[in-house]
Amino acid sequence: MTPSEPGNYYAVPELAAAYDADTEARQDLPFYLALAAELGARRVADIGSGTGLLCSLLAGQGYEVTGVEPEETMLSLADTQPHADAVT
Repeated sequence: MTPSEPGNYYAVPELAAAYDADTEARQDLPFYLALAAELGARRVADIGSGTGLLCSLLAGQGYEVTGVEPEETMLSLADTQPHADAVT
């Protein structure tokens, strides 16, 4: 890593903001939404929830969602998701 490279990609607001830019290509989102439905889940924990996109999608479908994310920059983005108020 050179001195100009960030030590933590997710702590750089401009980089973190681009994290969800290409959600159409993310095959994990439909997979996890389908898995929650298939399992008949009522509550879901997303460990390493990043920008909270999956949490928001799950909460929007009525799941009780807890997201765990250690990076403050990502948490600030998660707070802007459409269903952030329904996510713990």
